[in-house]
Amino acid sequence: WAFDGCSGLTSVVIPDSVTSIGEYAFYECINLTDITFGNSLTTIGLSAFRHCSGLRSLTIPDSVTSIGGWAFQGCKNLSEFKAQDNLKIIGEAAFRDCSGLKKVAVGSGITTIFGWAFADCKNLEYFSLPIKSNLNYLGYAAFLNCGKLKEITIPNNLKEILDQTFFGCKSLKKVKIGENLSIIADRNFEVCLNLETFEVDNNNLFFSSVDGVMFDKKLTKIIYYPKAKEGNYILPYGISNIRTFFRNCKLSSIVIPDSVTTIPRNAFEGSSLTNITIGKGVTRILDYAFSKCSKLEVIHFEGNAPNIVKQTVFKDSSVKRIIIKSDSEKYNEIFKGLSVELLSEKSEIEIDGIFNVPFGFSFAAQKGKLYVVEVTQDFKQWGELETIDGSGKQVKFIDPRQPKMPFKRNFYRVKVVE
Repeated sequence: WAFDGCSGLTSVVIPDSVTSIGEYAFYECINLTDITFGNSLTTIGLSAFRHCSGLRSLTIPDSVTSIGGWAFQGCKNLSEFKAQDNLKIIGEAAFRDCSGLKKVAVGSGITTIFGWAFADCKNLEYFSLPIKSNLNYLGYAAFLNCGKLKEITIPNNLKEILDQTFFGCKSLKKVKIGENLSIIADRNFEVCLNLETFEVDNNNLFFSSVDGVMFDKKLTKIIYYPKAKEGNYILPYGISNIRTFFRNCKLSSIVIPDSVTTIPRNAFEGSSLTNITIGKGVTRILDYAFSKCSKLEVIHFEGNAPNIVKQTVFKDSSVKRIIIKSDSEKYNEIFKGLSVELLSEKSEIEIDGIFNVPFGFSFAAQKGKLYVVEVTQDFKQWGELETIDGSGKQVKFIDPRQPKMPFKRNFYRVKVVE
C-alpha cells in the first residue's frame, strides 16, 4: 500500500534494484500516466495498479514472469498491453474492466491465464497469442463480454476451454483451434452471432472442421455451427444430434440427414432459414423447434409425418407450405392449416442447356408447375438449392453456391411439386 491513493502522482520509475512490486502498491493513483519498469522486476503483485485510470499504454520488461490478480483491473484508459516471452502467469481479473484496452500481445512463454483476466474489456479488438505458446490453462470467463474481439487462437498446448471463456464475444468471426484441445464447455460461442468459421488443426485427435463448421474427429457429431455462416448447408450423413447449434443462425436452407431422429426444442429458433429438408429418420419435433423463423416458407419431408410434441413448434414463424412424397402419411392431420403438397418423382424434364462456370442448366418449365432443384455429393442426402415457379417458358438455373462454395463433384436433379 506504499503509494495507495496518491492522486498527485503522474509518473513512476521503478529502479533495476526492485524485483517485486507489492500488493496495492499504486492502488487508485488515478493520475498516474507513465510507468518505467526496471530490468530486474519479476513480479507485479495483487492489485498493484488497480484503478490507475490515467494509464494509457503498458510494456512489461522481459524479466517479469508473473502479473498478480487485479493488478491492472479498472485501468479504463489503458489502450495497449504488450508482454515479452518470459511472462508466464496473468492473474485473476488482472485486466478486467479495462474498457479502453484495444490491443494485447502475449509472448510464447505464457503458461497460465486465470479466470476473468480480460473480462469486460469491451473494446478489445486484437489479442495476439502464438499457436505454439506454452499456455496450458485458460480460466473461467477469461474473455467474457469482450464485445469487439474478432479473432482468437487456441494454442497447441491448451486441452480445455472452460465455461463462458468467450461468452458474449459478439464480434468474434474466426476461431483457430490447436492440435491438443479436447474439451469445450457448452456456454462459449452460443451468443457469438458474427462467428463465421472454425479452423481446427489437422493433427487434433478430438475435433475437426469442414467448411468452417466444427465436428468431432469422426464427423458423427456437430460441435459448433458458426452463427453468421450464410447460404445453403447439407449436414453430413451420420450426424445424429443437432442440439441447438442452429439457433439464430443466418442459413438460408439446410438438409437434415436420415440419421437424425429428433429435432430438439429451440433447434432453429430465430434463424434466417427460408426452407428446410427433413430426412425420413426424423420421428419427433419438439416445441419451439422452428419458432421465430420469420423467413421460413417451405419444409420438405422425406418420410412420414413426425410426432409434433406441441403446436408451438412453428410459433411466430412464417411457414406456409409442407411438401411431402406421394406415399407419405398423416400430414394433413398433423399440419392442419398449412398447405400440404405432393412431390412428384416421375415427371420427365428435358434439360436443353448446360453451363459450366458457374454451373447451371436450362429447361422448359410448364405453367402452373412448381420445380425443386436439388443437389447431392453422395446420392444419400439431397439438399434443395432453389424453387422455381413454372411460367410456360425456358428457365435458367445457376447454382447459387458457386464460385463462393466450390465442390469437387455435384449431382443435380429437378422435381415437380403437384
